[in-house]
Amino acid sequence: MPLRRAHLIFAIFGLASVPTHAVDAGFAERCDALAIQAQVSVVFEDRPITRDDTRTREQLRNLSQRGGAANHHVYGLTYAQARMGYSMRSTALAGPGGAVCVVPSLTVTLGLSDLTVYLARELVQPCRRAIVEAHEQEHVAVWRTHLRAGARLLEPVLREALARPFHFASMADAQTGLRQQIDATLAPLTRNLQDGILQAHRDIDSPGSYQAASRRLNACP
Repeated sequence: MPLRRAHLIFAIFGLASVPTHAVDAGFAERCDALAIQAQVSVVFEDRPITRDDTRTREQLRNLSQRGGAANHHVYGLTYAQARMGYSMRSTALAGPGGAVCVVPSLTVTLGLSDLTVYLARELVQPCRRAIVEAHEQEHVAVWRTHLRAGARLLEPVLREALARPFHFASMADAQTGLRQQIDATLAPLTRNLQDGILQAHRDIDSPGSYQAASRRLNACP
């Protein structure tokens, strides 16, 4: 799931000139007070299925061998590409010596940039077609269910990790450092989500599943 680069928007507040010891204390207090402005949300954006019944079984076999997020059964193939992106607004408080305190408001989006179900052109018998279609719908359900659940489960984790003040030596450091912090937080969560999706697809395409489907196909009139 590639991560789109974040859009960072900073609202900057300055401090009046006061004695150094007062600035330090006031800066720390004002920084802590900014935490209430931190917001984190994760949303799932669904995508309608694109259908393609124009390819032969041999073409579907070649398509499945490209790798990536392809899952296939007899005469059928489901291809999906997940995506994750985020946008962010940040409130930055300027402190003594150019230091800044930054609090992010983050929106993460999980979704699918492609969701295509292929049924082979040779698949014209209604009984056999229904069996293959049902199998491919299991793969579709894996993508949607896992990404929807992922959005729900990621939100409290990200809120715990990111909905707080971050300190940087300068505004320049904040612009790059905050993005790096978010990417580093998202990376392992994304890998775990990907691993769960891949394992669910493997379970659907287990040898036992194929054998059961083959029996149903052979039983068609």
